[in-house]
Amino acid sequence: MERRGDFALFAWANGITQMGTQITVVALPLTALLTLDAGAFDLGLLSAAQMLAFLLIGLPAGVWVDWSRRRPIIIWADVVRGVALLSVPVAAWLGVLTLPQLYAVALCSVPARCSSTSPT
Repeated sequence: MERRGDFALFAWANGITQMGTQITVVALPLTALLTLDAGAFDLGLLSAAQMLAFLLIGLPAGVWVDWSRRRPIIIWADVVRGVALLSVPVAAWLGVLTLPQLYAVALCSVPARCSSTSPT
């Protein structure tokens, strides 16, 4: 029964992470557009940063995750992504939100997406 409870906890956490990931894919460019009046080029760079990070970070991280204990990696990756995403509304509230920060947040959210796709 203990293992089933652990899996249920993982399934809920992974579901929340995946939902947050999908919201972030839409929310980051929308934030850049509405808050920073970003142009088409800036939005393209932001989308490219989200996809390019898979190649630069995701592939090497995948190899490392396969040879490591996954649970601590998943937890830390989600914490890093949560802090990065939380910095966006805080910076906007303080009036210091910039496009480079959104690019950095896009890059920080990729390792968490890569590590959270493996259930074991």
